[in-house]
Amino acid sequence: MNHSKHIPYHTPDHTWTIFSGVTDFESYAEKFVVKGRFQKDVPPEVVEGYTIAEHIMAHAYYHYPAMDEALVKLLRVLEMAVKMRCKALGITLEILDNKGKTRKKVLNALINEIGRKRGSKADKRHTNLTKRCAELPDASEPAKPFGFCCLRPHPAVRHHAERAVFAGAIF
Repeated sequence: MNHSKHIPYHTPDHTWTIFSGVTDFESYAEKFVVKGRFQKDVPPEVVEGYTIAEHIMAHAYYHYPAMDEALVKLLRVLEMAVKMRCKALGITLEILDNKGKTRKKVLNALINEIGRKRGSKADKRHTNLTKRCAELPDASEPAKPFGFCCLRPHPAVRHHAERAVFAGAIF
């Protein structure tokens, strides 16, 4: 097999060189790939979804725009986990508006309902993450590119990855 055909896919994206401390794949992965840690009760679909996002984060070393896709995937994993937890707790995913039309509840409302339903089980970490999740756009909104964080991408990656790990904390 001629490996030269695959070289463009295994060449690091030069964009990462502008970030302090990124000199090779290992230093990149340490700064930008957030490993998932999940409780045993987290559904396998959530863990699998996060693992896919983790791989996309890793491959973004070779193609910077892939980080956008990783962040979109993280948001979708969070949304999936929240909806799965709502169903498990008997929380409806829809609401009737003042005109009698059925509407989907926004993600923030579902997260708040989970917090209320858990009551005393909602620890400080859950409460803080719930507040921070309120800042996230709904997954149906267009994705915002990771590139806007060009000067400080590390917190953005952590921010979204924490939300996805939070998805595991709600179970």
